[in-house]
Amino acid sequence: MSKLKDYIQLHLNILLFSLTSVFSKAASVQYNKHGLSSPLLYLFLFLMVANCGIYAITWQQVIKKFSLSTAYANKSVYLLWSQIWAVLIFHENLSIQNIIGILVVLFGVFFSAVSQILLKQSANIKYENRIREYLNFRVILSYTIYMLILLLNTWCYTKVDMRYGPVIDTAAYVFVLLLSHFILKEKITKG
Repeated sequence: MSKLKDYIQLHLNILLFSLTSVFSKAASVQYNKHGLSSPLLYLFLFLMVANCGIYAITWQQVIKKFSLSTAYANKSVYLLWSQIWAVLIFHENLSIQNIIGILVVLFGVFFSAVSQILLKQSANIKYENRIREYLNFRVILSYTIYMLILLLNTWCYTKVDMRYGPVIDTAAYVFVLLLSHFILKEKITKG
């Protein structure tokens, strides 16, 4: 239960960090509309800096509970929060077609993480020769999954703006972290 609490704290901290981009975007909107004379420009700039300060203090506390690689891998969720804020707060376009494409890419990212688990399982096995090390069921299945995902992503880019691809791909860090913990029984360490 303590680990779950730590992860909730980590992700609340990442959510807090994502608000920095909201304040930054709001300040830029005020600047574009009213120039340097807008009081809201300075309010949003202040909120941006204050939010960064609060985030820095809470991040220091959070990374005491995780290895930096674990904490930083989870930080990739920030990009997803930024996309959510862009749509909800600033009404940037996200069509049904984009949503379906994003979900398909996210599905592909998950299976890409699964393929990495298969490769790791294969790497942990001692083979009688080098050829079997690279030509075995797990490796062949892993790279088959990877190639299918590349083809799927190519199709998705006919439906989704390219800017969403790298954002969604960052979810692989979290998927690999969790899958390696639950399937490979690798410890999520502090250091």
